[in-house]
Amino acid sequence: MTADHVMNLFGTALDRAGIAYSLWDAEDRLLAYNDIYVRMFFAGSEHIVELGQTFERQNQRWGEIKGPSLQISGLDELIRDRLKRHREPLGSFERSIENHWIRSTETRTADGGMLGLHVDITHEKERERAAQEGERRFRSLVENLHSIVFCRGIK
Repeated sequence: MTADHVMNLFGTALDRAGIAYSLWDAEDRLLAYNDIYVRMFFAGSEHIVELGQTFERQNQRWGEIKGPSLQISGLDELIRDRLKRHREPLGSFERSIENHWIRSTETRTADGGMLGLHVDITHEKERERAAQEGERRFRSLVENLHSIVFCRGIK
C-alpha cells in the first residue's frame, strides 16, 4: 500500500465521519485539507484556502474578508488568540462560528507540523441548552411548590 493510498483512505474515512481536517507542515504551511474544512470555516470565501499558505496568513485573510460581514467586535484579538492556540495546542476547544458550534483538536505531528480535526457540535450544544432549560424549569417548579400548595389551600 502506497502512502498516497493510505492518505486517500484516511481522508475518505474522515469525510464519511463528517470531520473536517487540515494538515500543516513544520513551517505552518497548509499541506492538505478536505471540503468539510472549507465549508465549516470559509463558506462563501473558499478562495481564502490555498495550499502552501501559512496558518497566520489564512486567518488574516479570513478576518479581512469575513470579519466585516460577521460584525465581530475585537476581531484582531480573536485572530491573535486563535494563532496562539494553534501554535501552542492544549487539547480540544470549542467555539461558535456563524451560528455553528465547532470542537477542534490540534495535535503536533512527529515532524513538527500540525493536524487539525474539527467537528460540528451544534446539535450537541442545542441538546445541552434544552436539558439546562428543562432543569431550570423543574428547579423553579420544585422551589415554588410549597407556594402553590399553600395558595391552593387558602380558598
